[in-house]
Amino acid sequence: MDRSKLALALVCIVSVAGIATALGTWLYVDGQRLRVGYIAGDMNHAALYHARVNGMFYDAGLDLKFTAFGSEQAIMDALHAGELDIALVGLAPAVLYNQVQETPITVLAAASVNGSAIVVRNDTGINSTADLVNKTIAIPGASLTQDLLLHAMLNASSVKYGGIGNLTNEVDVVVNSTQGMLLSLNNSQIDAIVAWECIAAIAVNEPDHGQFGYPGKYLANSSGTWPNHPSSVVVARTALLGQPALVDAITRFLHVHAAATVAVAAGRLEDPRTSAFYLALEQAIGIGEGDMVMALGNTGFTCQPSIPLVKAFIGNMSAFGLIAPIADLDGFLASFYNTTLLNRSLLL
Repeated sequence: MDRSKLALALVCIVSVAGIATALGTWLYVDGQRLRVGYIAGDMNHAALYHARVNGMFYDAGLDLKFTAFGSEQAIMDALHAGELDIALVGLAPAVLYNQVQETPITVLAAASVNGSAIVVRNDTGINSTADLVNKTIAIPGASLTQDLLLHAMLNASSVKYGGIGNLTNEVDVVVNSTQGMLLSLNNSQIDAIVAWECIAAIAVNEPDHGQFGYPGKYLANSSGTWPNHPSSVVVARTALLGQPALVDAITRFLHVHAAATVAVAAGRLEDPRTSAFYLALEQAIGIGEGDMVMALGNTGFTCQPSIPLVKAFIGNMSAFGLIAPIADLDGFLASFYNTTLLNRSLLL
């Protein structure tokens, strides 16, 4: 065979091999396509937004099916029904569903700390949480993250609140969708909202930041009452952790999550007027620069959970009646949290 034909043959062999390898990889990834859930417009999930807009999951060889949800209850219902494999969701609903609904999930990593706030109308004369007595407050879900934080913030001001409908309450607490809360605040139907960022930021009207015309002002950030409290976490259906092929994909997911978390934590310190990070995140979440600045300023990002803070968090869930006390909390955490794959992912 002359050299030109030999060269052509080698090129064909290499090309076919490359196509076969690429096809095999695609089939391998597609055969274990993970279904990932997150809450739309939740700044606590900024790492996922950052990773998606920058193609980080694709670069890691992952073909994922993403689904946005409007509330923590909706995303937990989907997990409970087996309709999701991985989710970014608040720690409170993850614990609640695991304990009350016996949803078989495992926390693989942290996602954020803080990230919620009480916003009140400017015309209410409310200047402290003690002023919320006899006021109407909207939350996005009963017994979930913002409800727990409302318990903690009111308790710090000695305002009585024992949960929605409790006859000893000194506040009127109602459940509404995030959009419904904003509209009700705007129409003076309620006095305050407790919301995650960036819903809280959107409700705020400040000369340098707020852009949507809502009449709100920050009353309290959750970090002020409970510094660095756990917020969102990455959870997976526990059954998946016994499947080696899926464990590989989950580990790569966590590798991307950790890298994106570092990038978000660094990017939030950049100048929003010149930062490509801010522009990309604004487009991904769909809010303005000023609201992004406020939302990021009230949210912290980490992938490593602080177990002592988690224990305090779950202890408060029990103290405020959201879940029954867990007799062996250390034993529960040893099974409910598993950072083995996160730590392995950091070595990739």
